[in-house]
Amino acid sequence: MHRTEQADHIETMSHPFSWRFLVLAAVAGLLLLAAMVTTVSMRGGASSALIVSDGKAYYAWARSVWIDGDVDFDNDYRLIYPPDPLPPDLDRLTDSGKVLNKTPIGLAVLETPGVWLGSLAAKLTGYPEDGVSAPYQLIVCGLLILFYAAGWMLLYFAWLRLGIPPARAFVVWLGMLGATNLVHYVAKEPAMTHAASMSAAALLLYIVSGWQSGEKWAAAKGIPAGVLLGLLVLVRPANLAFLPFLLALLIARRLISGRLVAGMVAGALLPIALQVGATYALWGRIGYGFYPDETFSREWRGVWLGLFSHRHGLFVHHPWYFLLLVLNLVALAGSSRQRTVALGALVTWVALALGNGLWWCWWFGDSFGNRAFIEALVPLSTAAALGLSAWQRSRWLQAGLTALLTLCIVANLYLWGGYMLGRYAHNGDDPLGQVYGWAIGE
Repeated sequence: MHRTEQADHIETMSHPFSWRFLVLAAVAGLLLLAAMVTTVSMRGGASSALIVSDGKAYYAWARSVWIDGDVDFDNDYRLIYPPDPLPPDLDRLTDSGKVLNKTPIGLAVLETPGVWLGSLAAKLTGYPEDGVSAPYQLIVCGLLILFYAAGWMLLYFAWLRLGIPPARAFVVWLGMLGATNLVHYVAKEPAMTHAASMSAAALLLYIVSGWQSGEKWAAAKGIPAGVLLGLLVLVRPANLAFLPFLLALLIARRLISGRLVAGMVAGALLPIALQVGATYALWGRIGYGFYPDETFSREWRGVWLGLFSHRHGLFVHHPWYFLLLVLNLVALAGSSRQRTVALGALVTWVALALGNGLWWCWWFGDSFGNRAFIEALVPLSTAAALGLSAWQRSRWLQAGLTALLTLCIVANLYLWGGYMLGRYAHNGDDPLGQVYGWAIGE
């Protein structure tokens, strides 16, 4: 262990209780916030549904399989979508004559325990056992929120395992939720894929952070990590961009082993096999079936606009992402371990930026900020926190980071308030003056 890593380890292990208490308090605060938002949404929203927006298409997989016992989505869409308009996919048929569902099944896998418990709760309380009544909405979303909170919490402890000092880890960890659009997709729209991606990536990192170089590897040890990796890709195919960061982390910690990699590959094939089976049941042929007839464009300006435009431009709506990117660039000047991890995180970031910007809908429809970049938070935050751990202890550094964190959290919550109240357009059409000036506008 290098001298700087020894110092990091000593600081990490000192006064652990105070920082763990703050972490648990933050997680409890998140759960309380989610409970309040859920209550207001069910009582004061356009409908009592908690599974909303694109989340309805993802949930249709879970409902159709576990309630109807099929993969024909005609009745599912008609039941799940109102009062929202029915999706265009209702009029599209697959090769086997079934109504199309273009989404992957990863989120439905995570929602399965909620459907099972929702059916039990509906039976006991007299609600319709239809997959959409209140017990299903509450339990499915409630379990997802618990999964997200657990992933967020375990990410902090993964960072401690990596030797990151508790104080600097806490600042970056708190910022990745409080200062970004992640908070919305945990507390308000948990049935979307973005917080699920964060939590699966965080759990994967927690497993990897517990591995030590020089261990006598067995292939079986990599299987749980591989399952999470496969699930991560099934939740959102764009999460393939996570691979460069994961590979860089394994290299930096000297964890590359043929047996370990074989175990991870074997584990990843298990959830991928589920997707192949689901696609065969829906289409009648072997394949994946993600987003047919939707593709990437050649409009390179979408890459720039996705970051800087008024229409959900990432850096102008959530500058914490920009700060993380800067810290990743700074980390390139650090030790070989920090440089390797930061390089992997930056490659992941570039892949996501290009993929998101070249997608035909680079603004991603109704969205609080650019939601498609939430998947970059775990790699960018990990590399940023790791890079900060090498800096000399400085009250000025800690004070500056705390001030930036506070400013970004306040700005983020302000924008979120306007979004939740509908004071500016959810599809990003309004100019930045309206977005940032919503509190003083008419």
